[in-house]
Amino acid sequence: MRVRLFEAGELIGGNLLNDFCTISGLKIEGKQIPKIENEALDKTGADFLLALNHQYPIYNEGQRNKERDTLARLVSKLCVGRYCPVSRDEAISFCKRYKESNERLRERVFVERSQALFDEDFSDYPEKPEPLEPDYERVVDLVMRIWQMKQ
Repeated sequence: MRVRLFEAGELIGGNLLNDFCTISGLKIEGKQIPKIENEALDKTGADFLLALNHQYPIYNEGQRNKERDTLARLVSKLCVGRYCPVSRDEAISFCKRYKESNERLRERVFVERSQALFDEDFSDYPEKPEPLEPDYERVVDLVMRIWQMKQ
Protein backbone atom coordinates (compact mmCIF):
# COMPACT_ATOMS: atom_id res chain seq x y z
CA MET A 1 0.00 0.00 0.00
CA ARG A 2 1.29 3.45 -0.87
CA VAL A 3 -0.02 6.29 1.26
CA ARG A 4 -0.59 9.52 -0.68
CA LEU A 5 -2.04 12.92 0.13
CA PHE A 6 -5.33 13.66 -1.58
CA GLU A 7 -4.78 17.27 -2.63
CA ALA A 8 -4.59 18.52 -6.22
CA GLY A 9 -1.13 20.01 -5.65
CA GLU A 10 0.16 16.66 -4.38
CA LEU A 11 -1.29 14.51 -7.19
CA ILE A 12 0.78 13.68 -10.26
CA GLY A 13 -0.74 15.65 -13.13
CA GLY A 14 -3.00 17.43 -10.64
CA ASN A 15 -5.71 14.78 -10.70
CA LEU A 16 -6.46 11.43 -9.13
CA LEU A 17 -6.59 9.37 -12.34
CA ASN A 18 -3.18 10.55 -13.60
CA ASP A 19 -1.71 10.02 -10.17
CA PHE A 20 -3.13 6.51 -9.78
CA CYS A 21 -2.07 5.39 -13.26
CA THR A 22 1.44 6.77 -12.82
CA ILE A 23 1.94 5.23 -9.36
CA SER A 24 0.44 1.90 -10.50
CA GLY A 25 2.46 1.75 -13.70
CA LEU A 26 -0.68 1.83 -15.84
CA LYS A 27 -1.00 3.72 -19.12
CA ILE A 28 -3.56 6.50 -19.07
CA GLU A 29 -3.79 6.58 -22.87
CA GLY A 30 -7.06 5.12 -24.09
CA LYS A 31 -8.75 5.53 -20.71
CA GLN A 32 -12.02 7.41 -20.58
CA ILE A 33 -11.46 10.45 -18.38
CA PRO A 34 -14.58 11.28 -16.36
CA LYS A 35 -15.62 14.90 -16.07
CA ILE A 36 -15.05 16.60 -12.74
CA GLU A 37 -18.04 16.25 -10.45
CA ASN A 38 -18.84 16.94 -6.83
CA GLU A 39 -16.99 20.25 -6.63
CA ALA A 40 -17.31 22.46 -3.58
CA LEU A 41 -20.67 24.19 -3.18
CA ASP A 42 -21.57 27.59 -1.83
CA LYS A 43 -23.98 27.84 1.11
CA THR A 44 -27.09 28.03 -1.06
CA GLY A 45 -26.13 24.86 -2.95
CA ALA A 46 -25.24 23.03 0.26
CA ASP A 47 -28.56 24.04 1.88
CA PHE A 48 -30.53 23.04 -1.21
CA LEU A 49 -28.87 19.63 -1.60
CA LEU A 50 -29.19 18.88 2.11
CA ALA A 51 -32.95 19.49 1.92
CA LEU A 52 -33.13 17.59 -1.37
CA ASN A 53 -31.45 14.56 0.23
CA HIS A 54 -34.08 14.54 2.99
CA GLN A 55 -37.08 14.95 0.68
CA TYR A 56 -36.12 13.44 -2.66
CA PRO A 57 -34.45 10.02 -2.39
CA ILE A 58 -31.30 9.11 -4.30
CA TYR A 59 -32.82 5.68 -4.96
CA ASN A 60 -36.38 5.00 -6.06
CA GLU A 61 -37.53 1.37 -6.02
CA GLY A 62 -33.90 0.18 -5.99
CA GLN A 63 -32.85 2.33 -8.96
CA ARG A 64 -30.98 5.65 -9.05
CA ASN A 65 -33.48 8.49 -9.11
CA LYS A 66 -32.43 10.11 -12.41
CA GLU A 67 -34.60 13.19 -11.89
CA ARG A 68 -32.93 13.84 -8.54
CA ASP A 69 -29.48 13.27 -10.08
CA THR A 70 -30.26 15.78 -12.85
CA LEU A 71 -31.40 18.37 -10.32
CA ALA A 72 -28.32 17.80 -8.15
CA ARG A 73 -26.04 18.27 -11.21
CA LEU A 74 -27.77 21.56 -12.07
CA VAL A 75 -27.36 22.80 -8.49
CA SER A 76 -23.70 21.78 -8.57
CA LYS A 77 -23.15 23.81 -11.74
CA LEU A 78 -24.97 26.88 -10.45
CA CYS A 79 -23.60 26.91 -6.91
CA VAL A 80 -19.85 26.40 -7.22
CA GLY A 81 -18.13 28.06 -4.31
CA ARG A 82 -17.08 27.48 -0.78
CA TYR A 83 -19.28 27.15 2.25
CA CYS A 84 -17.50 27.50 5.55
CA PRO A 85 -19.78 26.78 8.53
CA VAL A 86 -16.92 27.11 11.04
CA SER A 87 -14.95 30.09 12.24
CA ARG A 88 -11.21 30.53 11.81
CA ASP A 89 -10.65 29.78 15.50
CA GLU A 90 -12.71 26.57 15.27
CA ALA A 91 -10.71 25.42 12.22
CA ILE A 92 -7.41 26.17 13.97
CA SER A 93 -8.57 24.31 17.08
CA PHE A 94 -9.60 21.28 14.99
CA CYS A 95 -6.25 21.22 13.23
CA LYS A 96 -4.37 21.48 16.54
CA ARG A 97 -6.12 18.34 17.83
CA TYR A 98 -4.49 16.31 15.06
CA LYS A 99 -1.18 18.14 14.77
CA GLU A 100 0.77 15.60 16.81
CA SER A 101 -0.60 12.52 14.99
CA ASN A 102 -0.16 14.25 11.61
CA GLU A 103 3.46 14.92 12.50
CA ARG A 104 4.00 11.26 13.45
CA LEU A 105 2.51 10.26 10.08
CA ARG A 106 4.81 12.70 8.28
CA GLU A 107 7.86 11.31 10.10
CA ARG A 108 6.96 7.67 9.34
CA VAL A 109 5.47 7.82 5.85
CA PHE A 110 6.48 11.13 4.29
CA VAL A 111 10.06 11.27 5.54
CA GLU A 112 11.22 13.35 2.54
CA ARG A 113 8.86 16.18 3.50
CA SER A 114 10.13 18.87 5.82
CA GLN A 115 6.89 20.88 6.00
CA ALA A 116 3.58 19.90 7.61
CA LEU A 117 1.34 17.52 5.66
CA PHE A 118 -1.61 19.89 5.58
CA ASP A 119 -1.97 23.61 4.97
CA GLU A 120 -2.00 25.46 8.27
CA ASP A 121 -2.98 28.83 6.80
CA PHE A 122 -6.52 29.59 7.93
CA SER A 123 -6.62 33.22 6.79
CA ASP A 124 -9.37 32.46 4.26
CA TYR A 125 -11.69 31.17 7.01
CA PRO A 126 -14.21 33.71 8.31
CA GLU A 127 -13.76 35.29 11.74
CA LYS A 128 -17.35 34.25 12.49
CA PRO A 129 -19.01 31.19 10.94
CA GLU A 130 -21.65 31.65 8.29
CA PRO A 131 -25.17 31.26 9.69
CA LEU A 132 -26.55 27.72 9.63
CA GLU A 133 -30.10 28.81 8.84
CA PRO A 134 -31.01 28.55 5.15
CA ASP A 135 -31.38 31.80 3.22
CA TYR A 136 -34.73 31.19 1.53
CA GLU A 137 -34.46 34.17 -0.81
CA ARG A 138 -31.24 32.77 -2.25
CA VAL A 139 -32.79 29.31 -2.53
CA VAL A 140 -35.81 30.74 -4.38
CA ASP A 141 -33.40 32.58 -6.70
CA LEU A 142 -31.62 29.27 -7.33
CA VAL A 143 -34.90 27.51 -8.12
CA MET A 144 -35.79 30.27 -10.59
CA ARG A 145 -32.39 29.90 -12.33
CA ILE A 146 -32.93 26.14 -12.57
CA TRP A 147 -36.41 26.73 -13.97
CA GLN A 148 -35.03 29.11 -16.59
CA MET A 149 -32.36 26.60 -17.60
CA LYS A 150 -34.98 23.91 -18.14
CA GLN A 151 -37.18 26.15 -20.34
